[in-house]
Amino acid sequence: MMNALGIISEYNPFHNGHLYQIQCARQDHPDSVIIALMSGDFTQRGELACLSKFDRTRTVLPHVDLVIELPHQFAIQSAQYFAQGAIEALRHLNVSTLSFGSESGSINQLTKISKKLHIINEEYKNDNREVISYMRRGNTYAQSMNQLLDNQFNNTPNDILATQYIYHNMMLDQPMTLHTVQRKTSHHHDKKLTKDPFTSGTSIRNNWSTQIDQNPNNTVNLSQYVPPSTYQFIQKQKPNSNDLFLPYILFTLERINYEDLMRIHLMKEDFAHRLIKYKHQMRHIESFDALCLLLKSKNYSYTFIQRMLIHIMLNIQKIDEIKGLRVLGMNQKGRKYLKQLNSDIEIITNVNKQNKHLIRQNIESTNMYNFITKHKENDFNRPVILDKSEVID
Repeated sequence: MMNALGIISEYNPFHNGHLYQIQCARQDHPDSVIIALMSGDFTQRGELACLSKFDRTRTVLPHVDLVIELPHQFAIQSAQYFAQGAIEALRHLNVSTLSFGSESGSINQLTKISKKLHIINEEYKNDNREVISYMRRGNTYAQSMNQLLDNQFNNTPNDILATQYIYHNMMLDQPMTLHTVQRKTSHHHDKKLTKDPFTSGTSIRNNWSTQIDQNPNNTVNLSQYVPPSTYQFIQKQKPNSNDLFLPYILFTLERINYEDLMRIHLMKEDFAHRLIKYKHQMRHIESFDALCLLLKSKNYSYTFIQRMLIHIMLNIQKIDEIKGLRVLGMNQKGRKYLKQLNSDIEIITNVNKQNKHLIRQNIESTNMYNFITKHKENDFNRPVILDKSEVID
């Protein structure tokens, strides 16, 4: 049986930092199948992905062996649920090693923090007043956790996710071996491009959109930050923006009532009341950012609001258990692995009427994405993407 190494990803877009992580994983595990478990058409922060899941598969497939879609119900969640679903998906794929990026680069340090965070999380679930008091002072959940840990915790997206990966991995009957790659130079949400080839996805998206607007032919400076497979898309189209689905979410909010809102996954009573309260003002909103700012309060972060708006738009009422996993792309090595994989769920290479119920939320989210962005490929007309550098029988 071949060994598999899993990387949990969004690739929004796929850039040099992501490529560096894959190269490190290849170097340390040369015989392993590299599986990229990738979010679909919406990201963890509650945003439209800059490119469709099919185009993002095309950008990363030259460098990995398999691209599998992370089920939608976990992809647009806080770090805890995102990590829980991703680890469970990798278990179904019989992955033996988990590789992830981190700011600290230390498995031991992250494991210690993960164990402490678990204790705090359990207290928080039981209405721990100390945690809640930090949040009511205007701190985010992550900032509150950091203060309770005496600032031992890097309040950065990669380390936040890393601690959750480690915790949920520890809960498995057969935990995966852990492999981390220290993030180079730029932080995850840095908006400015760096002088070296490693920069954040945020800075790439910001400059990509700006340059296309101001001078469609002047995107050459972004070529140093991304592999050629990504740059070909940067040259010919703009990244997607949440402003694209503003009319759809406003229409949904206009029609929805309090009872329907309370059926949405993770909906809070006071946030539902806030949505009802501001219905009239929403009619005059002209941008997605303005809508989020209208709804923002000290109790709710911008990211929470973005996620909830997508949950409402897609009517996400619960997190279902994983019943099937959708293969988006593969090369010869990946195909060989799938043939010998004995999974306890269905691994779907061809979406059809018989298996569509297994990945219903994935299909619906892609349909919504296509409706908003006018993208043409969907789960029924787009078979598994094959690595063009290989001939697959």
